[in-house]
Amino acid sequence: MAVGKTAVMALTSGGANLAKKIAEQMQVEIYLPERLSNTIAGSANYFENWRDCIQYVFNNYNNLIFIMATGIVVRTLAPLLNSKSSDPAVVVMDEGGNFAVSLLSGHKGGANELTRKLAATIGVVPVITTATDVRGKTAVDVLADKLNCEVRPQKQVKYFNRLLAEEEEVELYSQWSLPSDLTRGLTIKPYHQISMASKKPAVIISREKIEPDQGERILLTPRCLVVGVGCRKGITASEVGQAILQTFFKYNLSLASIKALASIDIKKQESGLIKLAKKMQLPLHFVSSVEIDNQQGNYQESLAVKQRIGVGGVCEPAALHVSRGVIIVPKQIVGPVTVAVAEQTLML
Repeated sequence: MAVGKTAVMALTSGGANLAKKIAEQMQVEIYLPERLSNTIAGSANYFENWRDCIQYVFNNYNNLIFIMATGIVVRTLAPLLNSKSSDPAVVVMDEGGNFAVSLLSGHKGGANELTRKLAATIGVVPVITTATDVRGKTAVDVLADKLNCEVRPQKQVKYFNRLLAEEEEVELYSQWSLPSDLTRGLTIKPYHQISMASKKPAVIISREKIEPDQGERILLTPRCLVVGVGCRKGITASEVGQAILQTFFKYNLSLASIKALASIDIKKQESGLIKLAKKMQLPLHFVSSVEIDNQQGNYQESLAVKQRIGVGGVCEPAALHVSRGVIIVPKQIVGPVTVAVAEQTLML
């Protein structure tokens, strides 16, 4: 999706005026040649060397809008391109403000979405050529991006998008109800019939531990779970990690669905927690005693814990506070560690 910083570049006075029009409707930064420094009122960045400017914006912005000929953009960007998973979204417009063309990173980078936004805000005609969009289908990578999912196997994305573009049937098994604009072109099936998913090409959206390499299927795992952790002083990363592993195995949850770890703020110095979060590449949130005391939710307080640290629980209220969701795994005691899991509502 089109998020992050956006740069608008133009080479002519007409393009500069259109860039200003865009800046009045959207949060963007304008880049113009030094010779146009007196063309428009307001703030803009001015460059002397075109290629140096392009190198800079390519590496420092998420979205690039070029108001100029497509050929100029293609020839200039060609040496900088790396991968559609990392390159910025690129949209090209004519200086007359007639058309906006989604040129690069249409799905993953969000160029298609940015093109539609330009159409809605300044009235240009959007030109989008990705096959799934032309056919009115939701591409798998777009669906994954909208739901903040890990995709496995990643190499199957292109295959499934081709099936959708060619009007082949692709089934969808989702643990959550999804709005129709996210499921265009997919045949929705009840999630409890997931055992049938090996018979036809299928997209599976689940927080459960599922192996994707059974038949023609691709697995989308939303990062929607917050793991609350309580522990004794001096806990090791290995002990906390094993407790989480055992809990997720017991409840058939995918580790890929973890969005964050949470605990009480008196554990801020626990190196075991800090090391594990770093190893798992997850944010670690510490919740204050006051926030835990005020936390409402479906969990039971422990008198023993309250007498020891001043609050009636740690893992459950911490997970609830950070997720703003509901407990799906109540407190589990695994040796010196307590673990609870809360599910965040999917942002649709």
